[in-house]
Amino acid sequence: MPGLIDEVRNGMKAGAHGFVIACFDDTGLDAARSIATAPVIGIAEAAMHVAVLIGGSFSVVGTPAGSVPVIESLVLRYGYKRHCRGVHAAGFPVLALDDPRSGASKMLRADVQRVVADDQPDSIILGCAGEADLAKTYSQEFGFR
Repeated sequence: MPGLIDEVRNGMKAGAHGFVIACFDDTGLDAARSIATAPVIGIAEAAMHVAVLIGGSFSVVGTPAGSVPVIESLVLRYGYKRHCRGVHAAGFPVLALDDPRSGASKMLRADVQRVVADDQPDSIILGCAGEADLAKTYSQEFGFR
């Protein structure tokens, strides 16, 4: 987290108008907000807020299983418990998404398909910044806006 704080300080010196914490655990969000002179947004908080605005209910599909309890605590902290149908993990390391031989992409697609069927959410949140490039494809494939 010291590196994150250094980046916020450097950004403030450079005149940044805002900061995005692009880790779905919103790691360091409070610390960054405590020193920043501009808005600091975490992608988990932002994704949950937008999902509720456009759909009402959501499920999260992340990558490593260890992230599930952290994301569940964020759901509670941000006040979205009644909107969240479930927090799930496809069960592979984040960097596996960059390796086509890992099978991570197939595992993630299968997990999203299962979550859509089981949870029946209005929205799916891909709970990792490394999954961002799949959002449009999955939205179309699974019929989400």
